[in-house]
Amino acid sequence: MAVAKTKKLVLNALLLALIIISMYSQALLQTVKITLIVIPSLLMGVSLKKTGFRSAIILWISASILSFIVAPYKISAVLFFIFFGLYPIIKDFVESHLSKKISFIIKFIFFNISMLLIYLIYILLITPAFNFPINIFLIIGGLYVAFIIYDYFFSFFIRWLLSQTFFKNSNLE
Repeated sequence: MAVAKTKKLVLNALLLALIIISMYSQALLQTVKITLIVIPSLLMGVSLKKTGFRSAIILWISASILSFIVAPYKISAVLFFIFFGLYPIIKDFVESHLSKKISFIIKFIFFNISMLLIYLIYILLITPAFNFPINIFLIIGGLYVAFIIYDYFFSFFIRWLLSQTFFKNSNLE
């Protein structure tokens, strides 16, 4: 029992380090900012599948706090805290308890609420006089398409990763 808890703790500590490195790397690698915000989300999914719900929540809280302290771009920390860090937890919970149709609706509602919160934080705290250079409906439509692609890619990546030998043979129980 103590060995399993230690393994979970070590895995989450490694994932936390990788999340913070990814968040900090956004300042160094300007051209791959989007990729570097998605990577922590995938790492949250790994934690959720390998260490469980409670450990993933602790990792999300820890990574969120450290991201606000360490990340050079605070908007990335906000994105992780509100959407990219929490989405894997919401996704896993609704997909394991509800039908596909209902789970998609709940994930879509969560996405809309998250984007609204991020928009409000951005407008109120970061850039009060921000005007969109293109039609807001095009932006919203693009975000919906990006969300569907992200949801599919996230599921594909987690299934693929868990099928790999390292993750199949790593028993944390």
